[in-house]
Amino acid sequence: MPNSLLKPRNNSPLNVVWREAFLTGESCDQLVAYCETLPVLDAVLTGPQAPEARQSTIAWVPQQKDSAPLFDLVRTQAEELNAEHFGFDLVGFGERMQYARYGTGKGHYDWHIDAGPGATSLRKLSIIIQLSDEADYEGGDVEFQAPGPITRLPRKRGTLAAFSPFLLHRVTQVTRGERRSLVAWISGPPFR
Repeated sequence: MPNSLLKPRNNSPLNVVWREAFLTGESCDQLVAYCETLPVLDAVLTGPQAPEARQSTIAWVPQQKDSAPLFDLVRTQAEELNAEHFGFDLVGFGERMQYARYGTGKGHYDWHIDAGPGATSLRKLSIIIQLSDEADYEGGDVEFQAPGPITRLPRKRGTLAAFSPFLLHRVTQVTRGERRSLVAWISGPPFR
């Protein structure tokens, strides 16, 4: 049974759930090593807050032979969590996964949602996998502005969290070290 910020409700878009130990420390190390071989970009946003709203670097993880086991593992877990807690109509990955690094002093991502125009309008679930050990950085908390007080995701390495892409959330400023995570979005038919 996964943990939750709120008492999980069947088929609720307000659920934020997670499974600790989704990945082992060794698996996190291997994933980071693989992602570090990918082309690194500055995270770029458009809109009234950009570019100050997000400061981090990213790399896009393509769906290809060497990453297929990762995509299969995340998809299977997302399908299980969706069946237990969300009830969305899912199709699969509509986009590449995003490897993100938030560094000391400026790494952050202000309040945002993961849905928008174009392909992002088809996102049904957002997935975050915590790759850094919580002792390796300070700040960098993933927070949600759900009904009630602001709530935080656990920081335990290897944890996978799932939530609706239209929940307001942020990554607070990293004040020491570096936070690394993998983000994925599971798509489905347009909402009606």
